[in-house]
Amino acid sequence: MRRIREYDTKQLKLIISVAIFIVFIIILFLAFAINKGIGSKAAPNEDEYDKDSYSQIDRPQYSSKLKPDKIPYSDYGVLYTGEGDKIAVGVDSFYDTTGVCCYYEFYNDLSTYIKDTAYETVDSYVKDRYGVLFSDQEHLLIIFDDQTNNIYVTPGSDITKTIDEEATLIIKDYLLSSLTEEGKANIDYGMVFGTNLSNSAKRIMYHKLSFFEKNTLMLTILIIVSIILFLLIVFLIYVAIVTAEKDTKDN
Repeated sequence: MRRIREYDTKQLKLIISVAIFIVFIIILFLAFAINKGIGSKAAPNEDEYDKDSYSQIDRPQYSSKLKPDKIPYSDYGVLYTGEGDKIAVGVDSFYDTTGVCCYYEFYNDLSTYIKDTAYETVDSYVKDRYGVLFSDQEHLLIIFDDQTNNIYVTPGSDITKTIDEEATLIIKDYLLSSLTEEGKANIDYGMVFGTNLSNSAKRIMYHKLSFFEKNTLMLTILIIVSIILFLLIVFLIYVAIVTAEKDTKDN
């Protein structure tokens, strides 16, 4: 009987040692995977930009009952056929990310345009446009002057927690840098004011993920595997004990 118990003890030790070894290998693999970013989630724009280029402010998504206009722009001699559709898609994407409705005004030459108005300067005209266009304070108005490449960004007072001063600068900088890179000859305003507006939203709404948020998949696998191994060890110990008792009775 002593020999049987010694055999059982050796068997249990072997089972537990093998299980511990398997767990150790799995932990090493998961540690390697987490270090290399395998299976981890990145922040919305972490893979697209250097870490110094995206905002570190954790902004709330604005909650509004407003929806973007189907044609979210007024065009005074700037856009070509098809560019407006791209802009509408970009505005919808910006809304999905930030919760803010954006509206554009495109002017071929703003200083020439205001000559037929009561405004003496472009700045005074731009300053009044928000109140002329909207009765609420929940829109983001972007005015573009094609002649000078100037962009004027005006957020309503209700959305300033989401579109604050830094966010405004990000939008403006992103669009202006695109205009400079593209050059006037081959420029696609649909891409500049649609696609790039959408991308700027990702930069504005950047949320730095915690270790657990980033590695949810790997940590979930580790927990599941650990539970399975624990149950397997308990089962094998139970089988070994039952077998030992049976052998003892038989002898």
